[in-house]
Amino acid sequence: MHRETGKNNDDKDETLVLLKTLENDKLRSDFLHEMKSKWFISAKSERVAKLIGFLSSPSSHLTAMIVEFGEYDLAHFLRNCDKKSIGSDSDRIESNRE
Repeated sequence: MHRETGKNNDDKDETLVLLKTLENDKLRSDFLHEMKSKWFISAKSERVAKLIGFLSSPSSHLTAMIVEFGEYDLAHFLRNCDKKSIGSDSDRIESNRE
């Protein structure tokens, strides 16, 4: 990334993905505890997006968990996957009754 322009050398778009935000400072301890547990889970698994860290803005009192940006979003995945592999347990129960 160029320090002066903030643009990437390879001209690819980079996007930060907010996983969760905190507005109420009274919940900060719970928020940080949850963030720590999500970080450990994401560090152990290749199948889970990595929790990068957090952003904090003292002026707006907002804190946000940041996860890595994948090559494909959920909508893209859902459009292109085998529709038979998607469903909830209740869907499977209903189809077994028929």
